[in-house]
Amino acid sequence: MAPKRTTRSTPAATATTTTTVTDAQLKMMTEKYCPRGEIKKLEVEMWNLKVKGTDVSRTIEKYVSGLPDMIHESVMASKPKTMQDAIEFAIELMDKKICTFVE
Repeated sequence: MAPKRTTRSTPAATATTTTTVTDAQLKMMTEKYCPRGEIKKLEVEMWNLKVKGTDVSRTIEKYVSGLPDMIHESVMASKPKTMQDAIEFAIELMDKKICTFVE
């Protein structure tokens, strides 16, 4: 003899009310609750925390490893303190090298 199956009744679906938000309202809420300056500060803070956790010299080494040997050695010899310093110095050297090829 097969077991007797029982069924459960499902509760009545609950009605949910939704409201539409206009673009103007969305923009106003974004400006009030997510100001651009605040978001930028949080992004910078998060970036600094990520970079602080890593060895900056290793990151710089990875960046300059793809550059020509002369520029790689010059950037590493300058011992840049930040990644931005290394990038600016490498760009400057690359610009000089390109200018010498053009002439």
